[in-house]
Amino acid sequence: MKKYIVLFCLSFLVYLAHFVIVKHGIYGDGNGYYSLAYTLFVNHNLNLGPIYNHLSHFPGASYNFSRVFWNIDPLPSGILGCPWLIGTALSWMPAFILPLPTFSIFYEVLIGMVGIFYMIAGLYFIERTLKIYYSEEISQLVVYCIYFGSFIFYYTSLEPALSHQPSFFLISLLLYLVLSTRFFSHDKLLYLGICMGLLFIIRMNDLFFLAPITLYVLMKNKKGSQGRITALLILLCGIGIGIVPQLLLQYKMYGNVLYNPYIQGGKWSFGAPSIVGVGNILFYLRGGFLTVSPLYVFSLIGVYRQAIQHGQLINIFKLTAVIFVTYLVFISSWYIYPPAGFGNRFFIQTVPFLALGLGSYLSQGVINKGIFFIGNIIWNVSMLALFLAKI
Repeated sequence: MKKYIVLFCLSFLVYLAHFVIVKHGIYGDGNGYYSLAYTLFVNHNLNLGPIYNHLSHFPGASYNFSRVFWNIDPLPSGILGCPWLIGTALSWMPAFILPLPTFSIFYEVLIGMVGIFYMIAGLYFIERTLKIYYSEEISQLVVYCIYFGSFIFYYTSLEPALSHQPSFFLISLLLYLVLSTRFFSHDKLLYLGICMGLLFIIRMNDLFFLAPITLYVLMKNKKGSQGRITALLILLCGIGIGIVPQLLLQYKMYGNVLYNPYIQGGKWSFGAPSIVGVGNILFYLRGGFLTVSPLYVFSLIGVYRQAIQHGQLINIFKLTAVIFVTYLVFISSWYIYPPAGFGNRFFIQTVPFLALGLGSYLSQGVINKGIFFIGNIIWNVSMLALFLAKI
């Protein structure tokens, strides 16, 4: 546990140093979640005008600029447009416990701390999962490699205020609960379902991770088809409870509980998947997932080897392979190039699964562990330096 406190403090110091330089701590889509969170938990309403006005004339390090880049035209309900899901705002609730002055910049500091906590806690549950199958040495090495040797460091320390952080935490937690549980009581199934529902209203495309997790839970159910149907119904009930906040927000904003900005509002725009798109997402020089973090090439090798072999992990590795390929096709249909940010942030959610593959690869002793660890750190620091130099 001590090492996670150290990692948290290290990440927070880096975040704070970056914050002092640029004078704010939330970037990109995080501004949308922040607008919603601030309005809900400070003003206790959906009057987004004041926070939009503040962010639209924000005093930066060198000049005033606008952090609002989405359509804020009034909706028929009279509420200003805010096409963001509520899940991330809810996950930031702890940052608004302290009574601070209006538009205090310290809210952003606290939100960054909350995001860092989610990432570090996610790493903790990844290690707990790895220890089920691998030695303590391998489990710790995987966590250190992921933190220091991949894009995870950036999204833990420099840009921790996005939807990916609570999503990473929930997937890590769900994977641990599913793989460490031999018998799923009705209470635990309901708890899993609520976590799944919350994950869905943080990032809707995480449906790709919920489906195989649900399938794995049902496969582990030993009570026959009737028991599986009961388990599925309880999970669905929990998911329904988890998505209630989003349904209430949709009713309040759009007057229709079923209207979702990601589905009907044009937040998603898809094309046909292509080899070029897949290649860009993985290997594009300026942000490809495997270009920036080649560490995960070895994870995929481990997943592939385990998926074609026989053993206690074969089912989860088969599911991991299906998850990764399906998700890759989905992302390449949505974005032909990696999104803004360091590496491809859309793949943060795959890391808890890929960690199992990395553990498998390292446990086979095919590479010097010290050289492997140091080599990935050097690559990650070099890529990060190049990225920061261009910002």
